[in-house]
Amino acid sequence: MDASEATRLVERLLVAYPQARVSEDTCALYARYLLDLDAAAASEAVDDLILDSPTLPTIAEIRRRVIETGVELPTALEAWASIVGTRTGGEPVEISPLVREVCNLFGGSYTIRNSEQPTIMRAQFLKAYAERRDEELRRQNVGRFRRHAA
Repeated sequence: MDASEATRLVERLLVAYPQARVSEDTCALYARYLLDLDAAAASEAVDDLILDSPTLPTIAEIRRRVIETGVELPTALEAWASIVGTRTGGEPVEISPLVREVCNLFGGSYTIRNSEQPTIMRAQFLKAYAERRDEELRRQNVGRFRRHAA
């Protein structure tokens, strides 16, 4: 997006959150850190956050929403379902590389599916995958901004 689109996006946020008192410096900072994002994706993310957030979303929240949409990593529950074999009509479930990485940390899908304590295995997998997914989203977010700033 260009600078005028970023400024309009920030202005839209301020109209949606009139109780937020922000300085011109804050507006400029928001615009600067949103510049590298796709304008349509950022606009959609802002719309979603306006509908969902009772307070002015942070720059990080906006960026994360855009990155999540663009990267399309499965949620923790979707990752679990792909490992334990939740399938429709006998079709194999595609497993993303990140899910496979975490699955391998637990000894592979056979070990996960045949655990003697499935509830504990599920909880540990969900937690580990959520942490790894958050790490990947942060890496993508920072990497995108730094590539643009360079």
